Amino acid sequence: MSIFCGSSGRASAAGLYPDRLVIRNPGGLYGPVTIDSLGTNTLSSSRNRALLEILEDTPMGDGHMVCENRGTGIARMRYALTQVGMESPTFIDEIGIFQAEFPNHTLLDPEALDWLSSVSSRPLTRSQMTALVMMRNGSDLTNGSFRAATGVLDGRAASKELKELVELGIVEQIGTRGSAHYKLTAGADDLGLTIDGAGGEETDGFPEATPASLTPLQAKVYDALEDGPLSRADIAEQTGLGPQQVINLLTVLRRKRLVRMIGASAIQIRYVAKDRSPR
Repeated sequence: MSIFCGSSGRASAAGLYPDRLVIRNPGGLYGPVTIDSLGTNTLSSSRNRALLEILEDTPMGDGHMVCENRGTGIARMRYALTQVGMESPTFIDEIGIFQAEFPNHTLLDPEALDWLSSVSSRPLTRSQMTALVMMRNGSDLTNGSFRAATGVLDGRAASKELKELVELGIVEQIGTRGSAHYKLTAGADDLGLTIDGAGGEETDGFPEATPASLTPLQAKVYDALEDGPLSRADIAEQTGLGPQQVINLLTVLRRKRLVRMIGASAIQIRYVAKDRSPR
């Protein structure tokens, strides 16, 4: 609908490629709307204002109107993409064209979901999950870019979600108020995702760490081993973490050379902190 209402009168086009969907709208953005404002406020501007007003009052078969004319379409689209684990589109605005490019892959793929399960024992919102994976992929986020990526319109709600991640120890805040930006805490982005098994140590290429460098959940598992060797089930019971979280966290601690695996068979496998002797 935005293609028709924002069009300059020339043909719009959509192209489906193996790795992306591209929608091109001739004419570029209109009026005071900018790429930075898309999805972060309700600013709306259209070349075809009369058409937009007609469609605003035209019902569809389900009783909803063809369009709402409230400037919330981009935010709702981003929110819908976030809910199914898809990455937000990128926008290009030039004098003669406006383009939206949708990546043809999921942001929250199984590997990312495994990683997320290892960094927090508390349930995360979809927007928090999206933000964490973006940070893991190298992005530092501000309140504005968090809202732009997730479709969360309210700046206060965005601040609350980011603050929760800071309180969990997964994210650190740099700066205050308008200059604040957020990134993963040291060590949170190197969590291992390999399912732990009965094989040898998975430490090649990974430097030895210290207990002080651990994230809160890593430290929780490490501290549980204080009294001696434990099975994964024992660790899960003592920490209250889920089985997959324990698997992921143990893999990380082994890669950090802080935990080792003992036992002659899969049934006998136990885990012990490296600076503590088995009893």
